[in-house]
Amino acid sequence: MVHPSDDVLAVIDDAARASAAIEALRASGFTEADIHVFRGREEIGALARAWWRHSGVPAFLAPILAAVLSDERDVEEIYESEGLAGHTVLAVHTRSADDVERATRVLRDSGAHDTWYFGRWTMAPLSPAGRHAK
Repeated sequence: MVHPSDDVLAVIDDAARASAAIEALRASGFTEADIHVFRGREEIGALARAWWRHSGVPAFLAPILAAVLSDERDVEEIYESEGLAGHTVLAVHTRSADDVERATRVLRDSGAHDTWYFGRWTMAPLSPAGRHAK
């Protein structure tokens, strides 16, 4: 997976519920290629590195831009900390507003929290901030 674009990302705390969510996403029409699963330190680290690598920003500028683009960095930190805590971060690629609604519904019904939509130029929360509310 590259930098999220047209993706819904969410956290599911329990591995069994995450597996059930993946099955429910498939049953609702998302393909294997649409669903990305991040678990554990190595995979979460790869997600965090991809966040900036595929943005076209030189590596030395990423920390500076992260400070300026604080909302995106705050959300990135949520996924990073949740993954490092042993929770599952799911990313679902979407192609339409209907896909976003369907993915959000399935993830919500599966107990997901900290659900966000990442478009090409925008990002928007799709669930309450949960334990990460400021």
